[in-house]
Amino acid sequence: MKNLKSILLALTLGLTTLTSCSSDDNSSDNQVQPQPQNELLGKWDLEKVDMKMIIDGETMIDEKDVPVKQTGLINQYEFFADNTMEYYLYNPASGTNPATEESGEGTYVKNGDQLTLTITNGNTFTIKLLDSNNLHLNISQEEIEEGVNYSMDMTQKFVKMK
Repeated sequence: MKNLKSILLALTLGLTTLTSCSSDDNSSDNQVQPQPQNELLGKWDLEKVDMKMIIDGETMIDEKDVPVKQTGLINQYEFFADNTMEYYLYNPASGTNPATEESGEGTYVKNGDQLTLTITNGNTFTIKLLDSNNLHLNISQEEIEEGVNYSMDMTQKFVKMK
C-alpha cells in the first residue's frame, strides 16, 4: 500500500509538472515573435566625416565632424533586403582636378558590427552607429609607399534619406 501511494504521488507530481511545462511550451509556440528590424535598409547620405591621417608617426590631419555638403561632395548608399546596394559618388572640381562622378551597384554583407561593401575591391567597414536615422561607418588603412608609413582612420557619418 505504501508503495502504491508513493507511485500515485510520483505520478501526480509528474503529470502536474508535465502539464505545466506543456502549457508554457504551447503558449510560446503560438505567440508570434517579432522579427528584428534591419535598420540598414534604405538610402543614406553622407553628412559629416571624422578623419585622422598619420605619416611616419606624425599626425597631419585630425578633424572631427567635418561637414561635407559645403564642399559639394556627395556620397550616397542605398541598401536593399536582398543584400544588394547602389551607390553614387560625386567629387567636385578642385584646383586642377576635374570633377568626378561615379555610380553603380554592388553587394553587401553585414556580420555583427562589420559591413563589407563589394563594389570593386570589397572594403570592410566597422559600424560605429546604426539606428533608424544614423549610420556611422569606420575604415582604417595603413600602407607603406617608398619607405613612408601612411595611416588613415576615417568615420563617415550618414543620415537616412528614406
